[in-house]
Order: sequence, then C-alpha cells, then structure tokens
Amino acid sequence: MKQELVQLTELVEAEFARNQARFGSRMQCRLGCTDCCHHRFDIDTTEARRIAAWLRSLPDGARQTLRVRAEAYQREAVLGCPARLKCAALDDSGGCAIYPARPLVCRMFGMPIYNPREPARLKACELNFRPGEAIDADGIVERQTEIHRQWDALKAKYSDGRRWTVAEALRMEPDAHS
Repeated sequence: MKQELVQLTELVEAEFARNQARFGSRMQCRLGCTDCCHHRFDIDTTEARRIAAWLRSLPDGARQTLRVRAEAYQREAVLGCPARLKCAALDDSGGCAIYPARPLVCRMFGMPIYNPREPARLKACELNFRPGEAIDADGIVERQTEIHRQWDALKAKYSDGRRWTVAEALRMEPDAHS
C-alpha cells in the first residue's frame, strides 16, 4: 500500500506543478494562503493511516500539540458544525504541521480540479480563478481522470470505507493502523 500511495502522491504533485507552471501568477498557493485549510472535507482510512504513521516520527511535544488542536477541532465541529472550520493541522504561521503527510485533497487544492463523477464541472479556487471564468482544461481532464482512477483503485484495495477528518487521524493511537 505504501508504495502505491507514494506513486499516487507523486502523480498528484506532478499535476499540481504542471498546473502551477501553466497558470503561473494566477496561482496564489503559498505559505500563508490558508483558504483551502478552512474547507470541510474528509479522508479515507488509507490517508488517515499515513498521517498517524508520520506522526510517530514527531517529537512528543509536537505530537501532543497536534492532538490538542484535533480535540479542539472536534469539539467545535460537534458544537457548531460551521461550514468553514480551521483544519487541526494548520499552525499559527499559516503552514501545515503535517505537510509531508497531508492528504491528497490538500495536495490538489488551488489548481483547477476535475472529478469524473461530475464531468460537466471544473472546480477551481476562487482566489486563483474568478467564479464563472473560463479555464483552459487542456490535459486536465485526462490527467485527473487517471488520478481518480488510481485513487479509487487504492481505496478499493486498502480502505475500509470509513471516512475520517484530519483531526480524527491526528488522534489515532500511535501504534494503531501501522
């Protein structure tokens, strides 16, 4: 599983780099731009395990800080269910505290995103592309269809179907789901 997830991650990062090179200055993605870090989304067990495994490499203090943030996130989510809730992995500098292990959806945010389940729609960050603005989709549909195909195959092979938040993944026991 690990090698397949690494290969898929490399494919996603290559697609992001291709889009960043193509759309250049329109891409606002950089340290401190945290709009995508306030969207509610979930991840599958495969990615939650990657986060939990990566956390084991952190010093105890850093791991504890992330767990405290995760607990706060979960309390806020249960109490208010706000549409925009700050990710538990977002640190005070506007950076991602789990950047090397961040989920695939986080690696895709910012670039135009094509989902074959919604073939008539090309999603894009409103900081990078104005709503309703035409985006040249040359190559996007084909490459991202392949990304989704591989992602679905990986989930079918290794995931248990459970959906997690990043906060829940941060709270996994260190030895759980190696």
